[in-house]
Amino acid sequence: WTTPVPASTALDVDCGEGTATILGDGLRMDHEVFVMGLYPEAGCVFTARSEDGDGVAAEAETAFSVPSRPEALPPLELLVDGGEVVQPGWTLFNLTNKYEQSPPIAAVVDAVGRYRWYHVRATSATGSGTPVSRVSQGILIGGSNDGGITWPALVDWEGRLLWEEALAMHHEILLEAQGEELLYLGTTTECPDGIPDSGTIVRYAPGTDEVLWKWVFCEHFTPAEAKTDWDHTNALVPFPGEDAFLLSAKTLNGLFKIDVGTGEVLWRLGKGGDFVRTDGGTAIPFLRQHAPEFVGPDEVLLFDNGKETVREKSGAVQIRFDEEAMTYGVTWSWYPDPPIFCHMWGDADRLGNGNTLMTFGRRNEENDSHLIEVTMDGDEVWHLKTPVKWGWYRADRIDPLPAGYVITE
Repeated sequence: WTTPVPASTALDVDCGEGTATILGDGLRMDHEVFVMGLYPEAGCVFTARSEDGDGVAAEAETAFSVPSRPEALPPLELLVDGGEVVQPGWTLFNLTNKYEQSPPIAAVVDAVGRYRWYHVRATSATGSGTPVSRVSQGILIGGSNDGGITWPALVDWEGRLLWEEALAMHHEILLEAQGEELLYLGTTTECPDGIPDSGTIVRYAPGTDEVLWKWVFCEHFTPAEAKTDWDHTNALVPFPGEDAFLLSAKTLNGLFKIDVGTGEVLWRLGKGGDFVRTDGGTAIPFLRQHAPEFVGPDEVLLFDNGKETVREKSGAVQIRFDEEAMTYGVTWSWYPDPPIFCHMWGDADRLGNGNTLMTFGRRNEENDSHLIEVTMDGDEVWHLKTPVKWGWYRADRIDPLPAGYVITE
């Protein structure tokens, strides 16, 4: 809207669940406000308000009906809603469906499973394990894991492409150095001793297209069997308080500590690893794992995918390790009953209230995918699922999106 003299900008947004106000700073004659976080089929009232420097105020009201759910987005079903015991916030995830040739989608839903924001990527391969994460500028969307060059991107809340690059990355991409650098997982075929390919860790400056640091797995670790995809690296986590990384290698069923300065593999935790289990258990506590995260300086939560013909069930496992004694034990775990088996995707996040959000992602024509939140006592308090053919790779619980902002440029 416009005003005949410079005036303030304010927009009240009321969709029947309380009023959110978007305020601008300064006085202007042209007023433009971006509104986000609405949900399909909501009936809203927008009230524009302005006041000039002399205190003369005016307002105008208009009704707005939010369209139905876009066809690009699959319907989601909320199976469990535990109310106040659920970690507050909305949930960010990727969506993919290679059977209907859907490009990767980043989406946000609220506590009752209603879409509140989405962005469709038209330049990445379908059917991929694409990570998405909230950053200060908007959403960072990774490339696919379908092989070759992919197109990770940074988009703002208006869907504008802030950055996009052709990179041979997969599974993990992180912003570092106040958004000036990227850290991602890549692949190389230039390995010694006949090893066919290997995962890499790359630190990259998108502004200058410069590789700042690169680490190659096969230069520091020799696999027992030199076969294609012998490591399948799928997650990277900075080690708390150290210049080191925790690297997840799915095919090796292991977590590896990498020293950034020397490049040395300091230890391996998991099947065939350097640690001894001392909690009384005898089985390897995780197979084909995904998405480890530190929940303490010496404690890791991860998604245990399990393995075909060995343990066809997936869930979350928490492990405490002792680097001096080289011992470890399982301190918490949860698996759904009846079992859900995810042979290729998954995530487990510890939430602020102590609950755990798990991503059960599947990619086939017969199965659906699930997001499940449980308490430390194992009570299922939130459960959202997709239709068949649709899958998600990871999910994060985020603060609700603001109602929007005043556009000043």
